[in-house]
Formats: sequence, structure tokens, C-alpha cells
Amino acid sequence: MFRKNIITTLFALFFFTTLSAQEAESEAMNEKIKGKIQICVSCHGEQGATIMPVYPILAGQNFYYAYVQLKDLKSGLRKNEIMAAMVQDLEKDEMKLLAGHFSEQAWPETKHKSDAGKTDIAKMAIDAGQCVQCHRGGFEGE
Repeated sequence: MFRKNIITTLFALFFFTTLSAQEAESEAMNEKIKGKIQICVSCHGEQGATIMPVYPILAGQNFYYAYVQLKDLKSGLRKNEIMAAMVQDLEKDEMKLLAGHFSEQAWPETKHKSDAGKTDIAKMAIDAGQCVQCHRGGFEGE
């Protein structure tokens, strides 16, 4: 009985110590990206919900998609001079934290107007491409 109590106590100590260490690490990482989030929202809008159509909406974006975009911008696979400079010094863990932060936000309502001609061209490109393999028709999937 005594041995069982010792084992239970040791397990509880280990579990809570590990949990506390993980929470401290998580808080440190959140502090690390807090300033970077402020840089993002200066163009992409508060909570990643831009009010200017020229900037992509970050809020509610799929985590993996957002992470890959940051990674591709940094490596040069995706070209954008402004964003390349913004992501240049980001570390992998920071990119994941940023992608996670914005993916947890709600997708915003927007008042952006679409150009009918561009909308028709986009619809043709979507139908001709392989978008629906992942996103399904009408972009109902991820």
C-alpha cells in the first residue's frame, strides 16, 4: 500500500511538473510572437480580418495552409517582395505559432465587392483546375 502511494505521488509530481513546464514554454512562445502578430495586423487587420481587399484575410485560415504560405514565402517558392521581407527572420516555430493564432480566429464578414468579370474568370479557373479535389464544389471543404 505504501509503495502504491509513493508511485502515485511520484507520477502526480512528474505530470504536474511537466504540465507547468509546457505552460511556461507556451507562454514564452506567445510572448515571442506577440510583437510579430502586431506587425501582421498592421496590414491584414485586427485579428487578421482585413478591411482592405488588397490584403488577404488571415483570420479563420486553415492552419496548414497558412503555415505553408509563410514557409514558401520565406524559401522563395512563393513570390511577394513585401511578405518575403516580413517572413525573412521568422523561425519555423514562430511560423507555426502565427499560423495557429490566425487559424483560431473566426472567419470575418466582409463588405468587399467583387468584380463580375474577375469572378467569372475565377470560376472558370476553379472548374478547369483541381481545386474541387480538396475543396469540393462551392468550396465547401478544406
